[in-house]
Amino acid sequence: MLSPRYLLFLLLFCTVRSYAQQDSLQYHLQHFTAENGLPQNSARSLLYTNEGFLWITTENGLVRFDGIDFKVWNKLNTGITVNRFSIITYDYQRNCYIAVTNNSEMLRISNAEATLLNERYRRDTFPGTPGKRLSYHNPLPAVAAAGKRGPEIPPFYIAAGAATYFVVEHDRVLLLNNNKTEWQQPFAQQVTRMGESNARRFFVLHNQFYNIDNNCEITLYSAAGKQKVAITGDLLNNKAYGHSLQAPALFWMNGQKEILIYLNKCWYRLTASKDNSMHTQLVLSGFDAALENICSATYDPTKQMLFLGSLTNGLYLFTRQYFKSHIVKKAGYPVSTYAIIDYNNTLLSSSGYQFFRDGSYRLLPELIKKSDTYSICTDRSGNVYSKLFEDSTVYRFRNIEQPPVRSWKMPSKVTGLHMDTAANRLWIGGNVGIYYIPLVNDARIVTVNHSLKGISAILPENSNTVWVGTGTGCYRLNVQSGRTDTLHALANTYVRSFSMFRQGEIWITTYEDGFYLYKNGQLTKFPLDQNRYLATCHKILLDRQGFLWMSTNNGLFKASYKELQQYAANKNATPYYAQYTIQDGFATNEFNGGGDPAAIKLNNGDFAFSALNGITVFNPLQVNNESLQKNIYLSSLAIDDKPLPISDTIVLSNNMNRLRIGISVPFIDNPNNINLEYNIGSDSKEGQWLRVENKTITFTRIASGFYKLVIREKNNFSYNTYLYKTLYIDIPPLFYERPLFQTAILLLAALLIYLFIRLRTQRLRRKNERLDRLVKARTQELNMSVHALQESEASLRKGMHLQEKLIASISHDIRTPLKFLLMATERSLRTKENKGQISMEEARIIYQTSDRLYHFTEKMLQYIKTNIEAGKLKASRFSVHELVEQKIRVFAAVAQARDIALINKVPPSLYIHDKEELLGTVIQNLLDNAVKFTGTGSVTIDCRIEGTALIISVTDTGNGIPEWQVAGYNRHFSSAASEQIITGNLSEDLRKLNGLGFAIIKEILPLLSASLEISSQPGKGSTIKLTLQHAVISADDDQPAGVQ
Repeated sequence: MLSPRYLLFLLLFCTVRSYAQQDSLQYHLQHFTAENGLPQNSARSLLYTNEGFLWITTENGLVRFDGIDFKVWNKLNTGITVNRFSIITYDYQRNCYIAVTNNSEMLRISNAEATLLNERYRRDTFPGTPGKRLSYHNPLPAVAAAGKRGPEIPPFYIAAGAATYFVVEHDRVLLLNNNKTEWQQPFAQQVTRMGESNARRFFVLHNQFYNIDNNCEITLYSAAGKQKVAITGDLLNNKAYGHSLQAPALFWMNGQKEILIYLNKCWYRLTASKDNSMHTQLVLSGFDAALENICSATYDPTKQMLFLGSLTNGLYLFTRQYFKSHIVKKAGYPVSTYAIIDYNNTLLSSSGYQFFRDGSYRLLPELIKKSDTYSICTDRSGNVYSKLFEDSTVYRFRNIEQPPVRSWKMPSKVTGLHMDTAANRLWIGGNVGIYYIPLVNDARIVTVNHSLKGISAILPENSNTVWVGTGTGCYRLNVQSGRTDTLHALANTYVRSFSMFRQGEIWITTYEDGFYLYKNGQLTKFPLDQNRYLATCHKILLDRQGFLWMSTNNGLFKASYKELQQYAANKNATPYYAQYTIQDGFATNEFNGGGDPAAIKLNNGDFAFSALNGITVFNPLQVNNESLQKNIYLSSLAIDDKPLPISDTIVLSNNMNRLRIGISVPFIDNPNNINLEYNIGSDSKEGQWLRVENKTITFTRIASGFYKLVIREKNNFSYNTYLYKTLYIDIPPLFYERPLFQTAILLLAALLIYLFIRLRTQRLRRKNERLDRLVKARTQELNMSVHALQESEASLRKGMHLQEKLIASISHDIRTPLKFLLMATERSLRTKENKGQISMEEARIIYQTSDRLYHFTEKMLQYIKTNIEAGKLKASRFSVHELVEQKIRVFAAVAQARDIALINKVPPSLYIHDKEELLGTVIQNLLDNAVKFTGTGSVTIDCRIEGTALIISVTDTGNGIPEWQVAGYNRHFSSAASEQIITGNLSEDLRKLNGLGFAIIKEILPLLSASLEISSQPGKGSTIKLTLQHAVISADDDQPAGVQ
């Protein structure tokens, strides 16, 4: 942190900077202590290497500084026994620098790393002659060592090569080469009489031995003798030069070419010229080395950086500033500037101030009255034009110290002015419309377009084409016709400015949408910087070295014109942008872009940009364009927060959780200009490029494998040019990732799959069997249901058939007898009335009709009972003979009256197992028909057994049945006819052939599994055979009965 006295120093320093001459030195100071990075506040020795690192010895370790981070080597990570380091020196025998501890331990500095050497540093032993005790010269300057005893009391030596040494004795200096004295020269007086401070003024440059005395005179000692060396340069202008009262201090390190001289608070760089003179260049002035206890210093001439190390106050870093700011304060606050012009080798701002080369400025009262700070321009004759905010008047000044000499009233409020010097036209943009004034003879106002609104930028491309930007888009305007071509890609975009460095190339800046190039009919949008500061780009200028300078709200950016052109053509590589900020000399990082012109190129080649705090002026050719970095280094490796040795090949355990890779890029400048990217893949396949955040790459849970990690840094303005660093990460496979284990797993998986398929197949088979059983059961149930439905249907058909039969029978067999009864009764009544009695014929008719009704009713009841109870009857064992006897008794009276003999020839011992009621109904109907159609004679009932069938025959001696009727009966009593009866489809012919009795028989036959056959001989009688196919026949003692 900065001490209070250095805050005062910086204030003074900045004041001098703001009002100094154009070529005065300006530096940005950074102060590092234990509070902001250093491990300890003693920076005893400094080394700035070619890699770009600054190495510092402290009392708490050796430190490497890359511009952002401090990396420390101490007891914790090196194996040294003490943390106190004293010097850094060059070891010619090892060809490297070494850092030495107070315990004479050595760390080798090489390849951006420090490693412990096994040897001890011998301070008092001369390497050229073993056993000879000589101290090694430590060039600790007198300003820091005053009053402190050092080891530089002669004799001591200064190494100049692997076997070359300058040996300083009390009265002479010798050059030893391979232990041989090549030359020696005496001193004017003994070194011990010079004092310790004089002993520190010996130095070696380009293998030449020099001494500088209190009067700043330099003496060269060589084989040719002693000679005074001429001094040139800035040192001669120091008031203390040549006065022994203020002796110079010398800062140098063996092995380095940079030598610094400190005199009277001024720091000079000392270089040897070709004519053997010494040239001095002022580097810094006004910094008191004694006050800050400075003990070490080094300088980088390329980037013009000065490093100063203090024994008590840490590290001071001075960086050259190339930018100069002109600041005007009003009521204690800086005045903002939006537009500037080059006016008679001065800067004239739209805010009404004129700035001169020496940093002074003056207020122009007349100009500030007619200017709104947003727009100003000048013509060929030196006239100045301005406008007021929210006003429609344009003013012309011939003399900026006097009131305007001319004004124009515009049709709308004026938003901006632009001078077309080539065409000698003043272009005016308004809230509505764009106009121009031909400046020849003060011609009238010309309206080019009256539809464009809110004009923010104007650029004439040629005499007939003007580019116009507004708050909502970009247009190309035809001056003659007033028509516009719209760039649709920039619709709803706020255009800030136009620039044209070559004909046909229009550079466009926008507010919050970046910058563009319109070329050959193509519009190219350029990538933004990594922080997206270029999204709001104000103005672009091109310098003579081919670099574009772009102002933003966060600093000034530089880019290569050639690289941007290559990107516009190929679009395959991101351009490089260098950012410059307040530490480079700006008064503020926020530049202004609302005015026109917001930036200009001066006649002497300098650039001027308007800023929130004034104007920034610089010479772009003096800004360093060297490569920013030289290499990419690893600063740390850690697995799960445990450090690893740094190596380009990292072998990790396969159970790690997090890998952290620290990257170091030596760049002591703006860290925003470090653009690190990385991708991880393999040798054959590259991954996606990702941005490195905070110079650290972190991976978590990386799968096993061999990876290629590539880190790259865009470090200069060459197209598609990068620095690369390649690492290899090897993560051995886990046991389950090895081929043998994977093969075993595959075999096991195959076995498990086989077992799974087998078990599943068995399970599916069992399931299919269960399903089959279930399907069969369901099918059986379905069949039963279907059968039940069929039975229901059959029953329904039977019911319908019964209804039809009953209706037909009632209509035929009941109505007719009833009609006869009615007629017989009517006749009887008439006869009774006439004669008073019934005749025999009438009685016979009444009897026969009544008998017919009785028998029909009986048969009808049997028929109904058969249809209703047929399914409920069960088979039982009974005597056929007794069954026949029962039915004979039913017709005994009728048969006797008609002289008909009823004969039962069925053996009494014959028993069968069947449905007795149904068989009885059939026999009764057969007897009924036989008795009915037999006049006199007999009706015989007999039976016989054929195989398993029982045949019961009923034979009568009546007139017989006609053949056609017998054929009809037999046809209808066949199996097809039986099916007709079962399904209720009995034809009308069958109903004509038989009465209700035969219908009942037809219904019963299927239930008894029986058939009926009729045979007849006309005039002799008929025989009806009833065949029971499956009757269980037995005798009365349960033995089959033999029937003849």
